[in-house]
Amino acid sequence: MLFSSLEFLCFFFPVFFLVYFLVSRLCKKAVWPRNAVLLVFSLVFYALGELSYFWLLMLSIGINYSAAGAIAFHIGEITISLSGLAVGALTGIILNAILPGKDYKFDEDKPDDTGVCFAVKGEEN
Repeated sequence: MLFSSLEFLCFFFPVFFLVYFLVSRLCKKAVWPRNAVLLVFSLVFYALGELSYFWLLMLSIGINYSAAGAIAFHIGEITISLSGLAVGALTGIILNAILPGKDYKFDEDKPDDTGVCFAVKGEEN
């Protein structure tokens, strides 16, 4: 499903807005129900778009969520945050680079769909 497709514009988008605003009216003070609606509809949207990459997305979410938990943690009354920040950031960056999506084309020297060229300086084209 694409953002410009009829399925998105005529079905998915209106249903999302209806559910989101109903939830925000019912839970005026709590933020987590609105965030849950955003998360669920985002996952459904990406699953409808390309189901084969859905599990990669779920794995990436789990890894990044776990790394975010390492950013700041408490041991007794001491809060460790700088080492957690380094571990969390490096883990997220490295694992997201190890688990590339479909747009990464490291074996070619031409720009891919993202417009990024991975050619090394000094190599002949």
